[in-house]
Formats: sequence, C-alpha cells, structure tokens
Amino acid sequence: MSRAFNSFVRLQEGVYRFSRGGSSVVSDGPHVTLVGGVHGNERIGVEVLDALRLALLHAAPLSTANGLFPLVTRGSLTLVYGNPHAQRIGKRGSDPHADLNRCFPRDLLTNLVSTSDARSYEHRRAKDLAPLFAASDLLVDLHSTNKPSPPFVRLSGHVSVPPRLWEISGRLPTRMLLLDPKHLIGDGSVALTDEFVGIHGGMGV
Repeated sequence: MSRAFNSFVRLQEGVYRFSRGGSSVVSDGPHVTLVGGVHGNERIGVEVLDALRLALLHAAPLSTANGLFPLVTRGSLTLVYGNPHAQRIGKRGSDPHADLNRCFPRDLLTNLVSTSDARSYEHRRAKDLAPLFAASDLLVDLHSTNKPSPPFVRLSGHVSVPPRLWEISGRLPTRMLLLDPKHLIGDGSVALTDEFVGIHGGMGV
C-alpha cells in the first residue's frame, strides 16, 4: 500500500502552501505561516524551511515517532522564503540599506503605491506577501542573531503575554520571552512581519 503524503501549491516565488489535496482553496481550520530568510544572510530559517518541506512530502523524515510527518488535514501550512533575492546573494537585503523586516507598515494593504512602482525589491516583496500575512491565524518568523545568543521568542504589541500566545510560545525550545509592547524595534511603529499579522487579527511570533 502506498503512503499518503502532503501536497502543495506554489502561490508565488518562494511561497508554498500545504493543505489537504494541495488546493489553493483551503478548508476551515488554522492558517499557519512559517517564514525564514527575511534577511538573506540568516540561513537557519531557510534550512528549517528546506527540512520541513522535505518532511511534509515524506522525502526526508524529521525526528518523529514513526518517521513520517503528519498530514495537513485542516486549514493550511504555508512556508515562505522571505527574501529570495537576498538569499541568492547571501546578504541581509538586496542592497546595503534594504531591510524587508521594516517594510510592513500598518497601512500596507490600503496604500496607493502599486507593486511595480514600489521603491525597492523589499518593498515590492512586502506588497506581494502582505495579503498572505494578513490572512494568517499564526505567523512564526524565524531569525538568527549576529552574535551568539540563547534562543528567544519576541512578542510585539503586548504588555503581558496573552494566554494563546503563552501556550504557543511554551511549545518552542526556549524559556526566554522578549516583550516589545511599543514596537521599539520598528522605531515605535508597526513595521515587522509579526507586528503586521498582529494588527490584522492574527498572532505573530
């Protein structure tokens, strides 16, 4: 008997949605988005996505009880390679001053700048990803640090940790939570991927 495996659709460059039957129209259930490589020189997120994509297709098992990754039976799991151009050149952004993780302001879905007229590759990429991120129930954006650091989870826009985020954070391999209630990393305004998801009703980590 052949084994069932997860299937996917490619929504755009570097964006793969896994759902039951691989349809772009997904069933009811949580829509989870996992992002890596927002900064092209941070390889760990890309490596996680690569390993997870192979595991979802049962091409290379992760360390699970039976060696097979569970099927996506409800909702969707979308893997996003954040900044493909920066990943190809191994740099933080497409040019020395570019930062995709500062290109998600509060009004990104409603501003009048077209994708073709956006100022940089990062701004165009943000416009392309914005609808997907805004529709996510949960987004986990994976980053690495420039210097050695224990793993931590950053939660933005919260003075205290909401119960649901506390539960999700507790499943991650870290005991360190960094709260940023005033969006200080983005100079006091919504600008990062997780913050953008948060203001659109989802949870960003």
